[in-house]
Amino acid sequence: RLKKVHYDFVDTSAVTSLYNMFSSMDKLEEITGLENFDVSNVTSMERMFISDYSLTKVSGVSNWNTKSVYNLTDMFYRCYALIDVTELTNWGRNSFIINCYNACIICAERICLTWYAFINNRKRVFS
Repeated sequence: RLKKVHYDFVDTSAVTSLYNMFSSMDKLEEITGLENFDVSNVTSMERMFISDYSLTKVSGVSNWNTKSVYNLTDMFYRCYALIDVTELTNWGRNSFIINCYNACIICAERICLTWYAFINNRKRVFS
């Protein structure tokens, strides 16, 4: 089974949905090259990493332009090994964060609570 995936030179500029992109890759531990994705037109990241049981970190996404994203349903559902979502903290917007919080509360409550708290505290500091 696939344990590592690397993306180079992938043109994602016209992509509007990342639905199930990495879903059910239960042995997948690492994804690299995500910083090369242009997600500025993406509206849905629904189930993007669902059932990726071995994935421990999502990296390369800190500078993604997520302004168009509104659907994060089950994005991290069943990602039991996922312990590091620090790169997602740059994505903060109220409705977006609430959507993501609802999307992953079942699978990784501790992560989303940390992420949600971080964004809310950052807003208070910089408001």
